[in-house]
Amino acid sequence: MRPQSIVLFERITFAAFFAGLLNSALNWDALLDRMAKASANPAPLLVLSFAFGLLVTASLTLWVSRWRSKVAMWIGIALFAFGLPLTVIPFLNGTAIGSPVIPALAALAQIYAYCLLFTPGATRWMDHEPEVSPEIFR
Repeated sequence: MRPQSIVLFERITFAAFFAGLLNSALNWDALLDRMAKASANPAPLLVLSFAFGLLVTASLTLWVSRWRSKVAMWIGIALFAFGLPLTVIPFLNGTAIGSPVIPALAALAQIYAYCLLFTPGATRWMDHEPEVSPEIFR
C-alpha cells in the first residue's frame, strides 16, 4: 500500500500542473499575442506544448508514485529546479503575463510535493522496504 505522502505527492503535482493550465487559460489571449510575434499560427503550438507538458508531468509523476522510480523522481526535481527561474524571472523583470498568484501557488505546491518524497514513509516505500505498522510490536 502506498504511503499517504506518496498519494499526496501525486495529487499535489497534478493539481499544480492544472493550476498552471488554468493560469494559461485565463491569459490565453495575451499568450497568443506574445507568441504571434514568433509564430504565424501560435494556437496549435501552445496546445501542443501543453499536451507535451501534461505527458511529461503525468509520466514522471506516475513513475514515481506508482512504480517507485527514483530516476523519474530526480528527473522531475531537476526539471522543476530548472523551470522555477523561468517562472520567477518574468515577474521580477516585468515581462510576465497575468498575475503572479497562481504560478506562485503552483510552485509552492510543487516544492511541498517534492519534499513529501523525502519523508520517512516515502523513502522506505521508494526503497521497497517493508511497511512499518503497529502489528510489528505485537
